[in-house]
Amino acid sequence: MLKLYIYSALLSFCSSLLIFSISNDMILVNNQIFLYGVIALLIGSILFVLRTGFFQPFIAGCKQLYAIAFKQSSLQKNADEQISRDPSFQTWKNQFSAKLMQFTLGIGTGCVVCSIAVINI
Repeated sequence: MLKLYIYSALLSFCSSLLIFSISNDMILVNNQIFLYGVIALLIGSILFVLRTGFFQPFIAGCKQLYAIAFKQSSLQKNADEQISRDPSFQTWKNQFSAKLMQFTLGIGTGCVVCSIAVINI
């Protein structure tokens, strides 16, 4: 689990250094890389909070309101129930969100660290 985070952080750090080496305007590139890093960290933290189940009551309430406002056909309800009961799909979804979270957190960390390191040069 930690390997994907470390690899993505190193990859983004090295690619950011490569971009710095070929750019003419260091300040503009530094600002953009820092912004991309912060956005990636924000996406990764949102995924982390969603994976903890903190918003499950809120999401369940929104689903109930949606079901009241918009009627679904019985075919759609059956398909939704089958998808929610499918264990292979649920494990795939959990693994995909975990890898996406690690990847975005690693990219964000690498970009922000590279941006801060280049400022001090």
